[in-house]
Amino acid sequence: MSKTLVIKYLPRGERSKTRRLLDVFLKETEGKTEITTVNVGQEPPELLTDDRLNAYMARYYGGVSLEEESAKLLTPIEDVLTQLESHDYVVVVSPIYNWGAPAPLKAWFDLAVIPGRTFMIEGTAFKGLMSGKALSLSTSGGADIPEFRPQHAAVHYTPDVLDFMGFETDAVNVEKTNESTDEELTASFEKAEQQIRDIVSNWYS
Repeated sequence: MSKTLVIKYLPRGERSKTRRLLDVFLKETEGKTEITTVNVGQEPPELLTDDRLNAYMARYYGGVSLEEESAKLLTPIEDVLTQLESHDYVVVVSPIYNWGAPAPLKAWFDLAVIPGRTFMIEGTAFKGLMSGKALSLSTSGGADIPEFRPQHAAVHYTPDVLDFMGFETDAVNVEKTNESTDEELTASFEKAEQQIRDIVSNWYS
């Protein structure tokens, strides 16, 4: 059976609108794949502190063999890489906060985007090293402000990073969840839920 890694940040629990998207995915995949869930809201990833970043640069960019104490600083990175490398599919589920990825999710990506492991540099070009498929499920609550560029970049952050790492990525986003009428919100979620069903059907057929 295939393996699916779910990275989620849903701190509002039952009240989370984004959770509704994950619930559909889990229902549709029942019995079709083995799922591992990482809750970065309950167990936040380690940050790239000064010492960890310097060890990161020396090992992954410089190819330096580290002393034991410095090598231990990279254990959180190696744990994330092992998870990614041992699963066939990756699903990232999170709302968008303040025009960006919530801090725990950004911290997870900082541990996942590693030269020589999830991407490589060929001359002046970048090449993703991950295979398999990925899915970004997200919601954003605020009003649409066309001239505000960070707002639109936020919607694309997770799928763009997954693409960068080499995954074949799908994305489902429900926008303006706090600004829509009940009818508009219902229609948006029905459309998103059907997109998820179609993706699951394609992935696990």
